[in-house]
Amino acid sequence: MVFNDHLNKDRFIPAFSPVYDTFISIRSRNKLLFDTIITFGARACYGALSPTFQLLRSCLRERICNLVLVPITSLSAGLEAIQTLLIHACYSDNGWLLVSTAIRVAVDVNLPNSIEYLLVKVMARKTSGSNNIDEEEGELRVTRIWCALFNLKQMYVTNCVLKK
Repeated sequence: MVFNDHLNKDRFIPAFSPVYDTFISIRSRNKLLFDTIITFGARACYGALSPTFQLLRSCLRERICNLVLVPITSLSAGLEAIQTLLIHACYSDNGWLLVSTAIRVAVDVNLPNSIEYLLVKVMARKTSGSNNIDEEEGELRVTRIWCALFNLKQMYVTNCVLKK
């Protein structure tokens, strides 16, 4: 219930694909991402001072620190690390630091070029007349994560500038 209420087909955080990032898929692919969604879903449902959220957050804290300190080189691990950091940044006092870390991971796994790759695949499909949309779905997922990260970074930059 907490998972569906919080994620609800990417309504709250647009870094998730409604097709690929399902409850079962995330739970089987990446335990840290799943635990992060559950933790902040519990915060949304029960409040920041609830014992449930406090317990889940304390269990998650060390694992997030380890994620930040370990270099990530593979694309799939990088995407899920970025999604984890995005969720944590959205609900954290030091979100700007987590967004900066997520950008570092994104650059390491070459996410800034994802929009160009998606456009190349779309144009290639249109010129060849094929209906192979599966490759585009994968690129769309990567592009969605990059755009969500970029937008969150822009929100933090705008808020920091406006506060001065």
